[in-house]
Amino acid sequence: MILFKKTCDICKTIETIKSFKTTQEFFAILEELKRLSASDNFEYAGGNTPADTIKNWPQDGLWYRIKCKNCGAIYTLWYDTFKDKGYFKKGK
Repeated sequence: MILFKKTCDICKTIETIKSFKTTQEFFAILEELKRLSASDNFEYAGGNTPADTIKNWPQDGLWYRIKCKNCGAIYTLWYDTFKDKGYFKKGK
């Protein structure tokens, strides 16, 4: 039996994105997640985003995760640089 924890009041403010297709969208969402991870409610939970360039990717996928400090929910931002598509969702 799998039990799913309900979203806490803090996580209810997070809007996930099913699909996007540009690096500009990825970096716009990334900046918002960095702002959230600097707050008291969320923390950085991993990632591999390039710091200084968008021309030389470290690999075909860029990702960044934050974790809710209240309920432990993880949110993942993913972008496939080869296929030019990405998402922002709850979970890994």
